[in-house]
Amino acid sequence: MLNQLLLLALLMVYEVPEGCVASESSELTEINTSVETAESIPSNSLQQQGCGKSMVGQRHENIVGGEPAELGAWPWIATLGFKLGSDDFFYDCGASLISARHVITAKHCVSELLSFVRLGDLNLSPDVKDGASPVDYIIEEEIMHPKSDIAILRLQKDVTFTNLIQPICLPSAPEIKDNTWAGYEPFVAGWGMTEPWKVAEHKGKNKMLRQVRVPVWDDQRCKSVYDETRGYIVDETMMCAGLADGGKDSCQGDSGGPLMVSLGKNSSYYLIGIVSWGLGCARPNVPGVYVRVSKFLDWIEKVTK
Repeated sequence: MLNQLLLLALLMVYEVPEGCVASESSELTEINTSVETAESIPSNSLQQQGCGKSMVGQRHENIVGGEPAELGAWPWIATLGFKLGSDDFFYDCGASLISARHVITAKHCVSELLSFVRLGDLNLSPDVKDGASPVDYIIEEEIMHPKSDIAILRLQKDVTFTNLIQPICLPSAPEIKDNTWAGYEPFVAGWGMTEPWKVAEHKGKNKMLRQVRVPVWDDQRCKSVYDETRGYIVDETMMCAGLADGGKDSCQGDSGGPLMVSLGKNSSYYLIGIVSWGLGCARPNVPGVYVRVSKFLDWIEKVTK
């Protein structure tokens, strides 16, 4: 059985290829997928009540390896749509809904072809009937951080919240904002490469949303891996996550996607990281590198007003 996973994007400007694999597909658990409009959240409010709620709830606690996500598991996760022509487009990169009008992603995912954001999907194949009700939203403005790999996409109109489309919480509370998360095992999810050895052929992308838990590394340990042995700079605005033995990681195709943590059963999920870069996928002692969202809260608040 194949049992590795994940992310980084075909649009990557960083060094990538090499090895991660995903687990074989399994049947989806049937859950309530009725679409109900949630309480309206002002488009200028990024700290709304009710954010970060997964329809799957504590069943996430049973996940230990890369596997297909359930419908409604991550209602804030988005994929980005790139237009090649009037009727020709493709999906790449991940993103997270943080308000009724804003999506957050990696800056290196933004290009002149970027056109829309898809929310509420599970399997990107239009032929698969899985109960999802995806909605595409046109991007009105792209706001890129001047120095770091983070960007905000302002949508042309407010998102209609449903059971399958909800925002994730930002890590604003002091006990969350100041946490390094070292030793925690947050989730990362996306539609990225599960066969990264096929990256040169532009194959290996996954149609099915997948998820995995990866342990967060101590900052100093992460810096020593990249700074001292490979010459890459990992600063305080970044964080590392991945198994020391390899086998589970983020990979091409899902840069910009969320690294998410919950503080307990039935607790909200918080966006603590954004998939950014790495050397290969799922390599032993080479973790994936994520943007540390807590370092950009002031910037996010400023550009979303």
